[in-house]
Amino acid sequence: MANVYHTHIATVVGSLSQLPADLLKPLIERQKFKDKGQFAVALAKLAALGKKCRGAGSNSEAGTGVDLVDLSPLEFGKRLAQQWPPDDKYISSVTCTDTFLNFYVNPETFITAVVNDVSLPSFPSHHFPNDNIHRESSGCVIIEYAMPNMGQPFESNHLRGIAIANFVARACAMVGYEVETRCRMGLWRIETGLLLLGCESHFSAQALDEDPLSHLQTLLEEGTRFANSDPKAMSKAADLLRGLHNADPDITQKWHRLFNVWSKHLRRVFDRMNMSLDIRTDELECGQNSAIQPVLTALENVYHFVDARQPPDRTIDLSDQKLGLATLIDSHSKPTPITADVVSELERRKRGRLIKVALHGRSYSHAQCRRLVDDVARSMGITLHSSEDVSFRSLTGFADPPVTSLVTLLDRGKQHMMRLAAPEFEYTEDEHGGETIDTEQTADVLAVSAVVLQILQGKRGKDHVFDWERVVAEARDAGVYVQYAHVRLCGISRNYPLPITSISATPLTSLAPHPAALSLALTLSSFPSILEQACTTFEPSLLVTYLIRLAGAISSVNYVLRVKDQPEDVAAARMRLWEAARTVSRIAMECVGLKVLKRM
Repeated sequence: MANVYHTHIATVVGSLSQLPADLLKPLIERQKFKDKGQFAVALAKLAALGKKCRGAGSNSEAGTGVDLVDLSPLEFGKRLAQQWPPDDKYISSVTCTDTFLNFYVNPETFITAVVNDVSLPSFPSHHFPNDNIHRESSGCVIIEYAMPNMGQPFESNHLRGIAIANFVARACAMVGYEVETRCRMGLWRIETGLLLLGCESHFSAQALDEDPLSHLQTLLEEGTRFANSDPKAMSKAADLLRGLHNADPDITQKWHRLFNVWSKHLRRVFDRMNMSLDIRTDELECGQNSAIQPVLTALENVYHFVDARQPPDRTIDLSDQKLGLATLIDSHSKPTPITADVVSELERRKRGRLIKVALHGRSYSHAQCRRLVDDVARSMGITLHSSEDVSFRSLTGFADPPVTSLVTLLDRGKQHMMRLAAPEFEYTEDEHGGETIDTEQTADVLAVSAVVLQILQGKRGKDHVFDWERVVAEARDAGVYVQYAHVRLCGISRNYPLPITSISATPLTSLAPHPAALSLALTLSSFPSILEQACTTFEPSLLVTYLIRLAGAISSVNYVLRVKDQPEDVAAARMRLWEAARTVSRIAMECVGLKVLKRM
């Protein structure tokens, strides 16, 4: 939308100044001051480009455009403003201040362009050129995210990683990728052996079915306590882990039983949080002996294993690549986590592009793994797809101290929302549709929205502090604010007496005199570029910030652009603008992983 205006302004400025339009276009920016137009170009940047092009012979001083010789930036800007075509259908006027060349759009043309663009069935995908998305030929993306191992507590960083991975999966799907997701539990750490050790003395099928996370935590705690009190028990835990590595049928069956119950419980929690992530892992298969041996053989063709510090471990020296030592088989003859990581990354990159969503501290081990995988592929003559990290910094304050289940924390937010949602009524009846609204379910969606938006609001490259007071405070949190703005738009749509499709060709002339309509259209017009940037950089905070800004814009103009009791043509024009706002709001909310409410 706005890109059309950038192109048009650059073309006209280029024709007037004899400067290349492709170099002018990046200089055009959105005006930050409402009384100074809608787009602007800094005069200093314009002058610098003129000097650069004149020095390179690109500017013709004798042409029909503005003469650049001996003109100050201000004079140059004034000349351009004076010579702007008076019959321009896109730009109604141009002014020049001391620092900027300011462009005022034709309100009706601009609003119509925005509404028509949002109404297209291909919106917003037609704003995503393939060369900007860096799509690979396979069109497949495998996204890896971290989870605690069975029996271990959830920490704040697990939740931040899950929320970011969910956004990355939705962003990739939006731009046309086929998406697979896999969780990484750290299966091949000693905690798995301790969990299996605890099963031998304290396993209860009934307890596992009734409260799987608590029982798994008990099993791990009992196994750890036993191993700490008896050195032979720790060796037993290592033997159990080695048995899993060697695909012992009994041990493997026991692990699968625990994992199936664990993942089934988490699936319900993920569904509650609207997480479109698979709770599947290939760590077991990739860490078993049959999968590891071919990779170890390939690495032996590339590297010499260093002398074992604790035989029979097998270690590769990557110091010449500033990646230290990588131990693949430990002194208990079982694979280390990086070995399973190498096997799994190799298999995944055969199928498509691999994206690892992980805490920033994992970058070093990921670099080790990526190097080993590339070397294995060269040794085997295999062509692989790319691999990249989407790293994030720490989140604190959400689950401090860590908790066994996220349900406890989500219920805390839900109960607060219930207190705010007229608790004397279990259900409320919609005035026009006669439908009932489940207040408890609505409160749960609002609580999750408040949690997810606050987690994603901080830039992923910076540490972020979760503030529970913002979720449970009486004032509206960002999640509630955003949901409420969308619900208001849904209400306007429900109450409109005509089908929306019947007004698709209604002229928007009546909106032109209203600054509020132009202001809302400007906010909508920035969405495609923000969405593209968020999807290509995997930065969800950009969309969260935009959602809050859009909710503010909707709230500020809601009473100015009323639809009810207006003349038919005015009501239809306003309805088209509100529908565009509702479409953008819905898409942005779905992309960050929110369930979109229509009533509350």
